Amino acid sequence: MAIDIARVSIASGCCGLMQAALDTALSYSKNRKMFGGKNLDLDGIQWMLGEVATDLEASKLLYRKAAEALGTPEGPLMAAHAKRFVPDAAVKAANTCTQVLGGMGLLQPYGLDRLSRLAQMLRIVDGTTEISRVVIGRALQKRAAGLPDLPVPKGFGET
Repeated sequence: MAIDIARVSIASGCCGLMQAALDTALSYSKNRKMFGGKNLDLDGIQWMLGEVATDLEASKLLYRKAAEALGTPEGPLMAAHAKRFVPDAAVKAANTCTQVLGGMGLLQPYGLDRLSRLAQMLRIVDGTTEISRVVIGRALQKRAAGLPDLPVPKGFGET
């Protein structure tokens, strides 16, 4: 169970990282002038940051559900789902928010460089996202074993 707790904790931390990256991008782009208006008024910027916000909300729901499942039979699978999805979303969020700042996003005072490195590290510790995929795949195999067989037409998959 300790590894499940660690995986859920990492997912939780990734949510904080995503929020920090999003807040940095919002704070910057609300004042940055571009094409005769504020950066945040541009549809493309709104869509990029909107996607980060949606991924953040989905990540929060997933890690909270995983936290509730700790200590139950579904706990390891839910922790694997959280560890598989949320760190990947954090890497994507850090990269997107860096892009919103343009070249300034790479500069140390904004902190996105540190968040990008941290997000990548969180994908690896306490079981890489690929290990989580193995856990999820094994659970899917067990589920499939309990489902009724569907007929496969002759000639498909036969050698």
